[in-house]
Amino acid sequence: MHALGEDDPNTLVTRYSLAHWQGAAGDPAGAADTLAELVKQTERVLGKDHKMTGTAQLVLAHWRGESKVPAEAKWERVKALGSMLETQGAIVNAERARSALSGIPRPTAQDRRDVSQ
Repeated sequence: MHALGEDDPNTLVTRYSLAHWQGAAGDPAGAADTLAELVKQTERVLGKDHKMTGTAQLVLAHWRGESKVPAEAKWERVKALGSMLETQGAIVNAERARSALSGIPRPTAQDRRDVSQ
Protein backbone atom coordinates (compact mmCIF):
# COMPACT_ATOMS: atom_id res chain seq x y z
CA MET A 1 0.00 0.00 0.00
CA HIS A 2 1.28 3.46 -0.93
CA ALA A 3 0.33 6.46 1.20
CA LEU A 4 -0.02 9.81 -0.55
CA GLY A 5 1.50 12.89 1.03
CA GLU A 6 -0.32 16.16 1.63
CA ASP A 7 1.35 17.74 -1.42
CA ASP A 8 0.59 14.88 -3.81
CA PRO A 9 -1.57 16.10 -6.74
CA ASN A 10 -4.13 13.36 -5.99
CA THR A 11 -4.45 14.66 -2.42
CA LEU A 12 -5.02 18.18 -3.75
CA VAL A 13 -7.78 16.94 -6.07
CA THR A 14 -9.37 15.10 -3.14
CA ARG A 15 -9.32 18.27 -1.02
CA TYR A 16 -10.92 20.17 -3.90
CA SER A 17 -13.70 17.55 -4.07
CA LEU A 18 -14.17 17.73 -0.30
CA ALA A 19 -14.64 21.51 -0.53
CA HIS A 20 -17.18 21.09 -3.34
CA TRP A 21 -19.28 18.63 -1.36
CA GLN A 22 -18.95 20.70 1.79
CA GLY A 23 -20.57 23.62 -0.02
CA ALA A 24 -23.15 21.45 -1.78
CA ALA A 25 -24.15 19.98 1.58
CA GLY A 26 -25.00 23.45 2.89
CA ASP A 27 -21.74 24.68 4.40
CA PRO A 28 -20.54 27.39 2.00
CA ALA A 29 -18.39 29.08 4.65
CA GLY A 30 -16.65 25.76 5.39
CA ALA A 31 -16.13 25.18 1.65
CA ALA A 32 -14.61 28.67 1.35
CA ASP A 33 -12.27 28.00 4.29
CA THR A 34 -11.14 24.68 2.80
CA LEU A 35 -10.57 26.29 -0.61
CA ALA A 36 -8.66 29.25 0.85
CA GLU A 37 -6.16 26.79 2.32
CA LEU A 38 -6.13 24.77 -0.90
CA VAL A 39 -5.34 27.88 -2.99
CA LYS A 40 -2.30 28.59 -0.79
CA GLN A 41 -1.17 24.99 -1.06
CA THR A 42 -1.65 24.70 -4.83
CA GLU A 43 0.26 27.96 -5.35
CA ARG A 44 3.11 26.56 -3.28
CA VAL A 45 3.10 23.05 -4.78
CA LEU A 46 1.95 23.55 -8.39
CA GLY A 47 2.62 27.25 -8.93
CA LYS A 48 0.53 30.36 -9.28
CA ASP A 49 -0.02 29.76 -13.00
CA HIS A 50 -1.24 26.17 -12.72
CA LYS A 51 -4.77 25.45 -13.94
CA MET A 52 -5.81 23.88 -10.63
CA THR A 53 -4.70 26.99 -8.70
CA GLY A 54 -6.83 29.20 -10.95
CA THR A 55 -9.81 26.89 -10.72
CA ALA A 56 -9.56 26.76 -6.93
CA GLN A 57 -9.45 30.60 -6.81
CA LEU A 58 -12.55 30.85 -8.96
CA VAL A 59 -14.49 28.28 -6.93
CA LEU A 60 -13.33 29.95 -3.70
CA ALA A 61 -14.92 33.19 -4.91
CA HIS A 62 -18.14 31.28 -5.66
CA TRP A 63 -18.42 29.79 -2.17
CA ARG A 64 -17.54 33.11 -0.55
CA GLY A 65 -20.44 34.56 -2.52
CA GLU A 66 -22.72 31.83 -1.28
CA SER A 67 -21.66 32.56 2.29
CA LYS A 68 -23.25 36.04 2.18
CA VAL A 69 -20.42 38.38 1.19
CA PRO A 70 -21.55 39.11 -2.39
CA ALA A 71 -19.79 42.45 -2.98
CA GLU A 72 -16.43 40.95 -2.12
CA ALA A 73 -17.17 37.70 -3.93
CA LYS A 74 -18.07 39.49 -7.17
CA TRP A 75 -14.75 41.30 -7.17
CA GLU A 76 -12.86 38.08 -6.35
CA ARG A 77 -14.66 36.14 -9.10
CA VAL A 78 -13.75 38.68 -11.75
CA LYS A 79 -10.17 38.92 -10.51
CA ALA A 80 -9.77 35.11 -10.35
CA LEU A 81 -11.29 34.63 -13.80
CA GLY A 82 -9.07 37.34 -15.30
CA SER A 83 -5.99 35.82 -13.70
CA MET A 84 -6.94 32.34 -14.86
CA LEU A 85 -7.55 33.49 -18.44
CA GLU A 86 -4.31 35.43 -18.47
CA THR A 87 -2.20 32.50 -17.26
CA GLN A 88 -3.88 30.07 -19.65
CA GLY A 89 -3.08 32.32 -22.62
CA ALA A 90 -6.71 33.11 -23.47
CA ILE A 91 -6.06 36.85 -23.26
CA VAL A 92 -3.54 38.00 -25.83
CA ASN A 93 -3.14 41.46 -24.40
CA ALA A 94 -2.47 40.88 -20.69
CA GLU A 95 -2.05 44.60 -20.05
CA ARG A 96 -5.59 45.23 -21.28
CA ALA A 97 -6.89 42.53 -18.93
CA ARG A 98 -5.08 44.06 -15.95
CA SER A 99 -6.44 47.53 -16.70
CA ALA A 100 -9.99 46.15 -17.03
CA LEU A 101 -9.67 44.44 -13.66
CA SER A 102 -8.26 47.57 -12.04
CA GLY A 103 -11.48 49.42 -12.91
CA ILE A 104 -13.56 47.17 -10.67
CA PRO A 105 -13.88 48.77 -7.24
CA ARG A 106 -13.04 46.66 -4.23
CA PRO A 107 -15.89 46.32 -1.75
CA THR A 108 -15.74 48.76 1.12
CA ALA A 109 -16.25 48.14 4.83
CA GLN A 110 -19.69 49.75 4.38
CA ASP A 111 -20.57 47.19 1.68
CA ARG A 112 -19.72 44.40 4.12
CA ARG A 113 -21.83 46.01 6.88
CA ASP A 114 -24.78 46.41 4.50
CA VAL A 115 -24.65 42.69 3.63
CA SER A 116 -24.52 41.56 7.24
CA GLN A 117 -27.62 43.55 8.25
